[in-house]
Amino acid sequence: TNTNVDIIDAFTKNDLVYIEDNDEMGMVESTTTNQAVLSAPDGTNLSSITGTGGIIKILASMFTEGSAAPISKTTEEVEVSNYLTIMKATVSSTGRDQAGESFTDGTSHAEQVSKKMKEMKFQFERLAFLSMSSGNASSAGALVQTWGKGLLGMLKSNIQTTATLSESTFDTWLQLIGQKGSPNKLIYAGSARYYEIQDIIKAKLNGLNGNTVITKYGVDVTKYKYGHLNIDLVFNPVLDGKFTNWAFGVDKGKFMGRFMANDKKGSRKLRIERGVEAPGTDGTTDLILSDMGAQYMNEETGGILKA
Repeated sequence: TNTNVDIIDAFTKNDLVYIEDNDEMGMVESTTTNQAVLSAPDGTNLSSITGTGGIIKILASMFTEGSAAPISKTTEEVEVSNYLTIMKATVSSTGRDQAGESFTDGTSHAEQVSKKMKEMKFQFERLAFLSMSSGNASSAGALVQTWGKGLLGMLKSNIQTTATLSESTFDTWLQLIGQKGSPNKLIYAGSARYYEIQDIIKAKLNGLNGNTVITKYGVDVTKYKYGHLNIDLVFNPVLDGKFTNWAFGVDKGKFMGRFMANDKKGSRKLRIERGVEAPGTDGTTDLILSDMGAQYMNEETGGILKA
């Protein structure tokens, strides 16, 4: 019943099932909103299912020729809802700033705009990793200020805490994030955790025989193979401060940026609006706007390894 099975709707009439604890085969005889009735496909009696935590595996569906189509059932990935965040920055320079460009190498208006865009990119990367929540900060009837979660707010299933990383602890965490999703994982690590993982890889390489260690060590050390997993280890300078000893594991292709569609002025992903200064101003002001957020599809495929 739905009191002892998390998702009773997973069972459909005529499903062939395997009951692990009893080592028996069963079939779904009938289903209701709250209950699925199992019987033995060969007409014998099934044993009682005792205890909790047992596993029943759906092996196949089993229909007769000409039978009616079954009830349609679909599933979706576990996806955390999120908001986009409107980020704005301005760069202003006076007419004399611009006229004296040859005496201000590296600080021209165009170079300051480029610098500000890089700063906004860094801010968004911080948001995409370290924002713990999402929501809106405006009262009813006002224009809405929204902010979105980062990985810190979206990854909830596979979180492990360890002050000092050992190979066995690292392997246990990899097993957790490797249970679901693709075998291709990205691990973003702060500096301290990055070098802890590097030490584990280095120790493995030193344990090999032959010249492999000498010829390849330091070249492909950021690639790590564990079981069926292919892991890319990436040092992430965004993870500074307390996060230097943290690592975020994600499934390749499931962690991405989302952004609003274009408006009448153009791109809302990232754009520069030139000349937003008041008419008659002796100078120039450019506005940089970005309306973005982070998305992680199926958070059970990732995890956090924190100190």
